[in-house]
Amino acid sequence: MNNNIKEIKHHNLNWICITCPSKADLEFLKTKYQINPLDLEEVIAPSQRSKIDKYKNYTFIIFLFPVYNRKTKEIEYSEVDFFIHKDFLITIHRGDLSPIVDQEQICLSSEQAKENFFQGSTQFMLYHLLNKLYLYCYPILDHISLEVQDIKKNIFTGDAKILVEKILIIRRNITDTRKIMQSHKATLEKMLRQHDDLEPVAALYTIDKKYFYHFENLIDHTKESWDQLESLKESIEALQETNESLISFKLNNVMKILTLINVGFLPASLIATFFMTNAQHMPIIGIANDFWIISLISMLSSAILLIIIWRRKWL
Repeated sequence: MNNNIKEIKHHNLNWICITCPSKADLEFLKTKYQINPLDLEEVIAPSQRSKIDKYKNYTFIIFLFPVYNRKTKEIEYSEVDFFIHKDFLITIHRGDLSPIVDQEQICLSSEQAKENFFQGSTQFMLYHLLNKLYLYCYPILDHISLEVQDIKKNIFTGDAKILVEKILIIRRNITDTRKIMQSHKATLEKMLRQHDDLEPVAALYTIDKKYFYHFENLIDHTKESWDQLESLKESIEALQETNESLISFKLNNVMKILTLINVGFLPASLIATFFMTNAQHMPIIGIANDFWIISLISMLSSAILLIIIWRRKWL
């Protein structure tokens, strides 16, 4: 068997774990497990959303989960494909989701762990993996929440221009995570649906009612994650508006100071222009200390104008 494929057996159940599958691996699934070729094509092509397709003997599920890239500080997505049958569970992933990788290693090394994981049903195995994956998402959301809290603490004391970049990065990560998690709830609810408008109940693979509580617990996880994302979205939008207001306020103050300087020199400019007129009988020009007299007149004019502006609170 290819090194990409690990087959873990317990009693009459098989868990087939495939990491970064090749075309040969997918051909193996098609031949041995009679997987629909159209589903295998979807495994090859990157998916943009979670989805579920039910068939007579098995259900095909695609889930996307967030992965935090520490180098770029971006939220990326990792795809996990599940094929669930009453006798086997197939998981296909890229190897960057630690809950699945760790579970594979534990089951390969410990018979007790294998016994606890299989529990006599592939449906419980699917629940167990999804539960671990949803619990894995919470620290990512908590990390984003801490970043939002850090922005909130520094928004009135830090450099507003530096905070712009940080806020935009956080907002992008929240948006990407929302996109990844958006369809999880609907996908899980469709998994539990016992009837379909187009197909009779007996024609579709369905979840046993004894596991409904388990999968409803997963739906609760999706609701909690979505509620937290909604709260983070509202918080970062409010912080962005506040930061933009602070930048605008500081810019207005700068404009006020520049306007005040410009207005303060206006009388002096007018007086200087007046005395630069080439006239035969210009007053003051030519008398003793004419430069200092003109300078004094200019300064007094500017001072009077600034006092008027200050008293009337125009700036």
